[in-house]
Amino acid sequence: MKIREALSELLGERYVAEASGGVDLGPVVHGERLHGGSGPVSLLAKPANTAEVVEVLKLAARFRWPVVPVGGRTGTVGGTETPTPSVLLSLERMNRIEEIDCAAMTVTAEAGVGLQTLQEAVESQGLVLPVDIGARGSATVGGVVSTNAGGLRAIRWGVTRDNVLGIEAVLADGTVIDGLRKLLKDNAGYDWKHLMIGSEGTLGIVTRAIFKLQQRSAPPATALLACSDFTSALALLRRLSAETGGRLTSFELSWREVYDLVAHSPDWNHRAPLAAGYPFYALVEIDGGDAMLGEVETILERLMADGLVVDGVLARSSRDCDDIWATRDDMSPLGRLGPIFAYDVSVPIDLMGELAERVARGVAEELPRARLFTFGHAGDGNLHFVIAPGHGRAGDASVADHVVFRETGALRGSISAEHGVGLHRLAALPYTRTPEELALMRTLKSALDPEGLLNPGKVVPPVAS
Repeated sequence: MKIREALSELLGERYVAEASGGVDLGPVVHGERLHGGSGPVSLLAKPANTAEVVEVLKLAARFRWPVVPVGGRTGTVGGTETPTPSVLLSLERMNRIEEIDCAAMTVTAEAGVGLQTLQEAVESQGLVLPVDIGARGSATVGGVVSTNAGGLRAIRWGVTRDNVLGIEAVLADGTVIDGLRKLLKDNAGYDWKHLMIGSEGTLGIVTRAIFKLQQRSAPPATALLACSDFTSALALLRRLSAETGGRLTSFELSWREVYDLVAHSPDWNHRAPLAAGYPFYALVEIDGGDAMLGEVETILERLMADGLVVDGVLARSSRDCDDIWATRDDMSPLGRLGPIFAYDVSVPIDLMGELAERVARGVAEELPRARLFTFGHAGDGNLHFVIAPGHGRAGDASVADHVVFRETGALRGSISAEHGVGLHRLAALPYTRTPEELALMRTLKSALDPEGLLNPGKVVPPVAS
């Protein structure tokens, strides 16, 4: 295979491997499917620096092989799947944290740095990286930037896009675009980095990034609160944000079906913080640490007196905090229901309750044997629906897709709040994107990747025949 020989000569034979289903490629293959079957298999290439990334892209262009960037492979939408032989570009060797600038409150890192590694390095300097997601242990800087990851702190500090000051990226033709600037304000023309952030490697390969940092505070106050209806939960969100002076960092909302299943499953290895049966459960975190506990307790008592909270528990220890967060982080009981269809959508915050009701009606009417579980980042309008159709009913996926995306589109929402489009959500884009928007996306793709070699078949839908 001539391209393998060329890649091996460039990178060294130990940094090029066949990516067939039977080859152990370590951390880059524990999520999505690899190309298998007859014909040439995909190749995993591990460049050590930006210059080698440039040469890999030039070789791929010469041999007309697609290039699919891979990070921790924790995605859920097929963003790194390789239905045809491709060069899987892993930047795991590009794992240097180049600078933590405490004066400018920034950190500069290569794309292969693990998110948790970066968080811990920053925290050792008394600072905080605002971007945080559940897959922090395997996600990489490049993956986080290229998917515009959202996560647990978005309510206060925004998603990845809001925390990236600059990036370096390599275009399809090997051109390096250096935008590594620590500027909080820069209005000199197009801000091209925002094309790359969230583009899932379809417009260029992100190789380095600069993130904003925040001052580290004491561990937050954590509570789990029960509400009687969605109106109360939404009012609780507004009141907590106002009465804590904007220090509310997380507001995770679970509908009754989720909490009752997860927290009271016999094989769930955590303590249930609250009794089952309440309509809604809000997991909240408030910056300020122990000094805030008395104030938070007073606020919660007031909210309970006003009827917005019907029951609740405030963490008094690290174990209490772990148990409360386990109700959101450990969803393993959902995975034991058989096949499940998972969705990640967004609408304006005040419409979240309506969307949940519309989806519930649609599932009941069109998939009467299915079970629906609803939860999400209520502080930023991000809802997750998990539909369990029942054993032997995996073929109901298209019906479930239509129900969720139809109702999301009717409320002018988005079919993907934070997980991206990839391959699996490509056909759903027309539910929430206009034909003109899709045409503009194709124009951008054609301009930056005219040969269509960067992560082909992802994000940008083809023109309907």
